[in-house]
Amino acid sequence: MKAWFRGQIDSEAGQSFVTDDMVFRMPPSGIRDLTGGLPWRGRDSLRRLGILDRALYKTYGQPSTMNLHFMIEEGDFVLMQFDSQFDTWTDQKYHNYYVIAVRFEGDKIAEAWDLADTAYVEDTIFESPEAKAGFSRRIAEARAQMGAPDDAW
Repeated sequence: MKAWFRGQIDSEAGQSFVTDDMVFRMPPSGIRDLTGGLPWRGRDSLRRLGILDRALYKTYGQPSTMNLHFMIEEGDFVLMQFDSQFDTWTDQKYHNYYVIAVRFEGDKIAEAWDLADTAYVEDTIFESPEAKAGFSRRIAEARAQMGAPDDAW
């Protein structure tokens, strides 16, 4: 788990840690509406997550400010809590707490549940109609740069 988070999880190295039919889930929110619904399926779901994070956080991909609070392993499951800090595209400070639950098949991640305060995401990142429009523009630009089709969401 720690190795998966050390690199960018949407990189080739990150994708090597997951099964071909991996399922990625996040809580329902307005973000879901902007990303075409959940869950995301397959290794490509990690590419989508990278696109989403780059569109949300101006400082995504810079040295991590992730602080791991705990990690618990029980059979095929791992549960971890951490907090992470980024700057938004409107230069606001963003600091959220996450709980990630993961199910393994052998040494690969088969399912992941990202449980974060999505209302906080919406309040800080979509603070104005202009900020929300900027997010939508960045999503489209990132998809195009990564070669992801418009219907990838």
